[in-house]
Amino acid sequence: ALAVKNRGSLRLEQARWELLTNGDGKQSLAQALSDFRSVASTVPDDSEVHVFLASAYLLETRLRGRQAAAVRESIELARTSLARGRAIEPTNPWIRVIERDVAASRN
Repeated sequence: ALAVKNRGSLRLEQARWELLTNGDGKQSLAQALSDFRSVASTVPDDSEVHVFLASAYLLETRLRGRQAAAVRESIELARTSLARGRAIEPTNPWIRVIERDVAASRN
């Protein structure tokens, strides 16, 4: 599970890089989400993977652009992932960071 989570985090960073450099990012993000979902289903008590999922869902909002319903769905998935992460490890400092990003992404 750790290797898959690490691969997912690398794919998430790849997707961010691709977007920053005017690339697509969709495939890398889809792979990252798949990795994180896989880990979350096999190790559901891993707070960090839920934080990674939230971060990936936030990045997904950028890919969905002007599709308001899809953006709201991604934001809601990010909130759900954060809530799961907080329930597991309330002191995880990354939760607050991602929460600020979620708040800034409201439509």
